[in-house]
Amino acid sequence: ELFHDVGLARHFEQLIVSARIGYDKPHPEIFRHALELMDVSPERAIHVGDSYQADVLGARASGIIPVLIDRSVSDFARFTTAVPPGDDVPVIADLYGLLDLVGVPVPAAGIPVGARSS
Repeated sequence: ELFHDVGLARHFEQLIVSARIGYDKPHPEIFRHALELMDVSPERAIHVGDSYQADVLGARASGIIPVLIDRSVSDFARFTTAVPPGDDVPVIADLYGLLDLVGVPVPAAGIPVGARSS
């Protein structure tokens, strides 16, 4: 409901809410449900989340590429997410880091992606 209330829902093809699906992360069924709704194979999907246990391990168990978002990198008031030694899960500080990770240029402040100057 919050996504609808603040006008974000229109920017997404699907919203998957665990309370409506009946499974919480890291249960693989919530990830499988999202893949089915989007008609995407697991190896072509990326899941971004802020919980190592629920998001990284849950995505991996479903064959989805995990990305951990750890906002404590830029906001020291937040707790750092613990990643076990030797785990090479990509860690980003914000969603701009995801753009960089997938090779999409980060837009300059105030300039919409795809805008061109004359």
